[in-house]
Amino acid sequence: MPMRLFGRAPNDPVGLPREPHLGDEATPSEIPATRISWHMRSGGVTTALRLLFSTIVAQIAVLAATVVSAAWLLPRDFAYFGAAFGIAGIVSSFNTLGIETRLAVVEAAAMARLLRTGLVACLGIAALGTVVALFLAGSDQWDWGVVIALAMAASLMSASQQVVTTLALRVSQYGVLARSRVAQGIVNAALIVTFSALPMPGYVALTGAWIMSMVVGLIVSLRGWVPPFPASWRLTTPDVSVTRAEVGLQPVTSLLASSSGLIPLVVLPLVASASLAGSWALSMRVLGAAVMAAFGSLQPVYYATAAEFVRGRAFPRLAGWHRRWAVWLTAATIPGFTLAGLVIAYGLPLLGDQWIEARALVIPACLYWGSQFFGLPLSQTLLLVGRIRLQLIWTVARFVAAAAAFALWPLWGALTSVWAWSIVCVVTYFILTVIQAQVLRHIRTPDVDVVVKLPARG
Repeated sequence: MPMRLFGRAPNDPVGLPREPHLGDEATPSEIPATRISWHMRSGGVTTALRLLFSTIVAQIAVLAATVVSAAWLLPRDFAYFGAAFGIAGIVSSFNTLGIETRLAVVEAAAMARLLRTGLVACLGIAALGTVVALFLAGSDQWDWGVVIALAMAASLMSASQQVVTTLALRVSQYGVLARSRVAQGIVNAALIVTFSALPMPGYVALTGAWIMSMVVGLIVSLRGWVPPFPASWRLTTPDVSVTRAEVGLQPVTSLLASSSGLIPLVVLPLVASASLAGSWALSMRVLGAAVMAAFGSLQPVYYATAAEFVRGRAFPRLAGWHRRWAVWLTAATIPGFTLAGLVIAYGLPLLGDQWIEARALVIPACLYWGSQFFGLPLSQTLLLVGRIRLQLIWTVARFVAAAAAFALWPLWGALTSVWAWSIVCVVTYFILTVIQAQVLRHIRTPDVDVVVKLPARG
């Protein structure tokens, strides 16, 4: 049985050749681990530091603006903004059909097919969401109609950023990504303060600033290089066939994974008080920004070396690399989020009496975001070694457990549901890390050569 390479068998009837990669002309025994060069690893660290610095600058600006706006706006505004953010995150996890997970590794012909299919799917889903928004706005649900309309615009921009980011990484244009992050963060911060001072609904100010900053970030990321876009955007039947063969169940997996983490943002405005829902959305802006900044900078370092270990068949070294990262992340998570909890508990109420209820969410928020900080950098390890079905099983189980925590809110209340959900997130990421360690300890040959999963938007 031939080994599957990049998601297809070597003689795939689609007829598209795969790209050459390290080890094509050698047997596993002929590829010494020393080919995983010091230059690659040091270069990965340098790149990560550049991205980390740009992300820190952007997030500090947004965090400062968020703190200022929190003193002016009401929890209700943050609750609706959180709903828009959550819906946009869920939609953008599948509206391109997951093509961004394959663009970095397929050949040029397949890349063009993926881009055409992804564009049509993204525009179609955005149009459908807009219809839903208009229906709600005309059914005395004006606020929710506006929330969904804004979420569709945000998901469209987020998906565009994901695709352009992947194309930039494909051709090693790391500088444009760093510039884009700084520009987006500064513009977002400036617009948050400006819009919050204007006579408009607070959630429109927050979401509008976010969307417009993504537009600016996208424009900046397209300057200074020519993205490898296809010559024609006309969708054909082979485009759909190739996309289906490449992405497989990735859109379903991404949808379940995103939904598991974004459930509170969407559900709490419907079932809880505005104060509770808004407090959770504000904690997302504070802790989530820090976690995603770390994730976007740490994961490339882990994966740059891990992918080379897979290509070089150096699986014992891969197991050791994974183990060291698990230890490092644990050592950083526990004290880091203990301190963050103290800052939230004593800092947010200083912004006004409307945020006093945020104290009740300090521990659940730190549990959840701590598990994200620990789990996200390593989360796609099973995909890296081809254990796609095992990763899917874990994703489905995590989604079912997380959804069950909120499905029982009529019995034990919204706050208890948040507690249960956060514990589920911690336990499931711990289980995933143990599964990864066991698989890496016993692996001899991966099911696929390498599956590259690039970080998605928050």
